[in-house]
Amino acid sequence: MSAVSAAPSSVLAGITGAAEAQGRPGMPELVLARVRALARRRLAWMEHIGAVGARPAAGVVHAADIELALDGRDAPAAEMAWRERNARLDAVARDLDAYERGREGDDSSPLAQLCRTFELSPTERDAVEICWAGVLDPALGKVWAYLHGHPAQNHPSEALVVRLCGDGAPLPRAGALFRWEIIRPGEVGPGDPVPLILDPHIVDYLTGRMTIDPVLAGRAATVTPLAPLPSWPVDEAAARVRRALGEGLGARIAVVGPRHSGRRTFAACVTAALGAPALAIDTNGLAPSEWPTLHLHAQRQALMLGSSLIWSGELAGERIASAPGMARLEIVIGEADLAPGAGVGVTGVVDDRVALPGLSIDERRAAWLRLLPAARAWPEGDFADLVARHRVQIGDIASIAQRGIDGVEPARAECRKLTRHRLGDLGQLVECPFQRADLMLPAPLNQLLDALLYEARERASFWEAPAARRLFPRGRGLVGLMTGPPGTGKTMTAQVIAAELGLDLVRIDVASTVNKYIGETAKNLRRIFARAAEMNAVLLFDEADALFAKRTEVRDAHDRYANADTNYLLQQLEEFDGIALLASNRKQNIDNAFVRRIRFVMDFPRPQPGERLLIWRRLVAELVSPERAAALGALLGTVAETLDLSGAQIKLALLAAIFAARQAGRPLAREHLLAGIERELGKEGRGIEANDRERITRHA
Repeated sequence: MSAVSAAPSSVLAGITGAAEAQGRPGMPELVLARVRALARRRLAWMEHIGAVGARPAAGVVHAADIELALDGRDAPAAEMAWRERNARLDAVARDLDAYERGREGDDSSPLAQLCRTFELSPTERDAVEICWAGVLDPALGKVWAYLHGHPAQNHPSEALVVRLCGDGAPLPRAGALFRWEIIRPGEVGPGDPVPLILDPHIVDYLTGRMTIDPVLAGRAATVTPLAPLPSWPVDEAAARVRRALGEGLGARIAVVGPRHSGRRTFAACVTAALGAPALAIDTNGLAPSEWPTLHLHAQRQALMLGSSLIWSGELAGERIASAPGMARLEIVIGEADLAPGAGVGVTGVVDDRVALPGLSIDERRAAWLRLLPAARAWPEGDFADLVARHRVQIGDIASIAQRGIDGVEPARAECRKLTRHRLGDLGQLVECPFQRADLMLPAPLNQLLDALLYEARERASFWEAPAARRLFPRGRGLVGLMTGPPGTGKTMTAQVIAAELGLDLVRIDVASTVNKYIGETAKNLRRIFARAAEMNAVLLFDEADALFAKRTEVRDAHDRYANADTNYLLQQLEEFDGIALLASNRKQNIDNAFVRRIRFVMDFPRPQPGERLLIWRRLVAELVSPERAAALGALLGTVAETLDLSGAQIKLALLAAIFAARQAGRPLAREHLLAGIERELGKEGRGIEANDRERITRHA
């Protein structure tokens, strides 16, 4: 590497002087003129003490350098005293005076706004100006290299800044300059001066180009406020924020509500009411290790824009204990369990919480007609049923409208599709191919099922009545408990209920919900009920006794937490306002507290002979043929009378018999049915008794 050569005489006299532009020079020209003047002054001092001259090899320490370091000739105090009495610096002084005159009254330049926004000290402003000058005029890199005495050190450094501008005191590492990463120290070798790097986004800001910080790329977006819904408390929230800001405090609002309920639009309406733009940041998919950097750059961007921040996504409620500050208003979007002040709190910040109400039936109807005008032509009865039964949000309706849906049935299907996967791995979508006629239930159970279906259809309008909501602040959900032996039609009934209501059926995965780790079960339950409240679905808790088991005597910590989970589940069930069905083979294992709070308790008995015969005939007619069902009529009657099988056992036994007949190449007959029944009973370790077999053979 070549040595840094001695500065020619033009270095002291010929480096560009003050900017001479027509009219008032802009801040970039003023900064360049000032920094060049500071460099000339420093070079003059170094020449005065003999610190410049020919150096045979860069990076080599010479005896003159050692002598200069030891005798203190380059002390900051000595340099400052020399500046005051040296006439050769008159031209430098004129340039610096021109800079100061140019700064007077300049409160609107990006540089002045940056310093005011982040409360930069005079020394920190000096550092910004010197680093910015190197960007404005890359030729200054040669000056920095010369002052450092090494061609590779062609960048401003902390040591260089404090000698050019101040008394040699170091920049405060805890100051705003480094905390906000306006300037960050670069990598450096041992003993070398630490380079100072001005953030490229700050460079854009200083030159008048307001761009989005690259760290926020793909995650930041400006939000345009739309007309708020009448039920939204925009004015109230804005008034509380305005009061906090007037007291010199910051404000943070947790906006909770179902997905697509307009939380982001509500946040933008609040900021618009305050006369500020809104910047939305999405944290979904962000690694926790990336969160502090994103958080800092988002706060910095908001302060530079004078905007409010709207946080959404998985990490939206997190706080950073060491954060350097915050936007004057932050709005955090979350689900129902998001609390104000979630995470680490910030001193001097007023926390608030706004729960967006769901749309009423009238609001849903108005939204459908406004966003999807084709709905005006839909049959009134079908449209009214869609509005009442599908509790979609304003964003869901807008999404359906954007897809060009023009019929009530496609709209109904889209309502279900938009919400069916919100439970993730905690729920499984169950197909519902069965009709009411497929159920073979005793008359009392059929009547109870009729009542449940009627309430499910009418409940939406009933619970909007003020008197009903006042008298039933909790327990407005529709919960049914289905108990009985395996194979008696509990799951099939749940499928019929969902199909009759035009809703999805989602089976809750009990194995994923109940967790051996303390506290995880309650967390899963909270997720289930919070997300289920947003879905157009019926929840099915299969094997419900695993979740709704009786509370036990406390013998250890696990018993105590298991009972706590049971209590928490009871609370969640009372607050859930959707439709949930609990299926269990063991009613005696379910806690009585649950049973008392459930209005529909349906006991499914094993089918009686007449019901078994109907099941046999219908299945044979549908799976084989009506003719074959008629031909086997006497046989099916005897089998139904003789063998006590559940509906599920009949279905599986017939399936085995059909394949046996197909394998033999013959029509379905007595021997195939008996073989299928034997195989099904064999699962329980039993078979057809000899006298039952003889009776079936004789009567058939």
